[in-house]
Amino acid sequence: GYMGYTDDGQLISGATTDSIGIVANNALHFSGGGTGTVDMTINTSGNVGIGIAAPTGKLHVVGSIVKNVCSTGASFNSYDVSGCGIVSLTAGTYNGFSGGVTGQVLHVTTYGNAPVFTHNNASGTQKFITKTGASVTLGASNFGMGTMIFDGNFWILDFVQ
Repeated sequence: GYMGYTDDGQLISGATTDSIGIVANNALHFSGGGTGTVDMTINTSGNVGIGIAAPTGKLHVVGSIVKNVCSTGASFNSYDVSGCGIVSLTAGTYNGFSGGVTGQVLHVTTYGNAPVFTHNNASGTQKFITKTGASVTLGASNFGMGTMIFDGNFWILDFVQ
């Protein structure tokens, strides 16, 4: 079952398994560190705010969001990107990633290292698909960056040189 409290302090309970219930007529505010500053809010529309007391979208963050940076210095067929948000690569030939989850977005960076991403290479675990249908070299003579999205089968590449 569950137990919780309403805005006016009334105890509530129900038969739902393994949960805590809070019934609120107004936004729920969470504060840490004893400062009284609102650190997180869930408003009556279901919007969640981190660092803001009045979120205007389903997730409204004020402040920085940290993404794990992963880097590798060698060619690979299957580099594990689970938990990565940014991947920094050196020179080499890259055939695929592993550990990607559907909808995962990766930001790829390099500076003058010219990594080559092969298009639909049979050696890759989670293969790369390029817009051109051919292998792509990123940042051949300068800074290169791009975005990859995993669709559940392939990493779709969209690079800006």
